[in-house]
Amino acid sequence: MYGWTTNPCIEWYIVDDSYNNMPVNPGNTQNKGTVEIDGGSYIMHTRQTTGTGGSRCSGVSSWTQYYSVRTTARDCGVISLTQHFDAWAGLGMPLGNLLEAKILVETGGGSGSVNCPVANVMTTQ
Repeated sequence: MYGWTTNPCIEWYIVDDSYNNMPVNPGNTQNKGTVEIDGGSYIMHTRQTTGTGGSRCSGVSSWTQYYSVRTTARDCGVISLTQHFDAWAGLGMPLGNLLEAKILVETGGGSGSVNCPVANVMTTQ
């Protein structure tokens, strides 16, 4: 899963699988601890970054990235965004106003396929 929040500008990732061995290290991050979510352990990371990607936040050139990286890969299951958001907040990693949340597949090596026949999205207000 992948998304952005505004006020503050946060780019966030929930990584459940990778072409590399799990857990992947996002690189140059601060490890904030490990939490149990959706039947697995996730390592929580944060880092500051700069560039043009922050344009999701009205031209911001420096923003924060959050990562939840599952310690063992899985190719199917539930991803409870609220639990990840709550875990980040509990570790001093507050989110802003949700701008977007989406299923994201990034390629970087190897080969494989994606089969996502059902995606149920539930929201509460």
